[in-house]
Amino acid sequence: MGSHGKKVDIDLSKGYEKNEIQLRGIIITTIALFLTCVVSFWLMYVLQNELEEYWTESEKRTANPMALGSEDKLPPEPRLQSGPGFGLDSPKGRINLELKHPQAEWEELQKLWAQEAAEGQKIVQNGQETIITLPLEEAKKRLLEQGSVKTVAPDQGKAAVDEANAYQSGASSGRRADKRY
Repeated sequence: MGSHGKKVDIDLSKGYEKNEIQLRGIIITTIALFLTCVVSFWLMYVLQNELEEYWTESEKRTANPMALGSEDKLPPEPRLQSGPGFGLDSPKGRINLELKHPQAEWEELQKLWAQEAAEGQKIVQNGQETIITLPLEEAKKRLLEQGSVKTVAPDQGKAAVDEANAYQSGASSGRRADKRY
């Protein structure tokens, strides 16, 4: 018996058995495989679109309260000079130095320090101005107005300076101060 219950004549003169390949089965299998691929690709496309819609809707519905802002994502100070967020905090606000020359930070600091030395440093909290530092001349005037400045006689001052400049050498075994700077 041959394939599908048909009686097949066997030719014994050949060294092999005749194979009955039917083209109809191959074509049906190929078409079925092609249709299966097309349907699975279409289903994957539909699934991708549905998931994208779900993600965009869920992002709109629930904003993450722990999400970092643009300022929080920056690394801590000091930062690279050409990097984002490089700048200087001043009493007037943040000075952006991202695209400035390398010495720009030093120059801005010198300006701030000169201004603080001339005018003093003040902080405004709850509508009240608090003085942190005073200009040097004003500080001298206030100190002299208080009248609590204690002075030392010149001889006592010279003795204190001499004692501070001397140190104990190993040769004296710590009994007296030998050398001066």
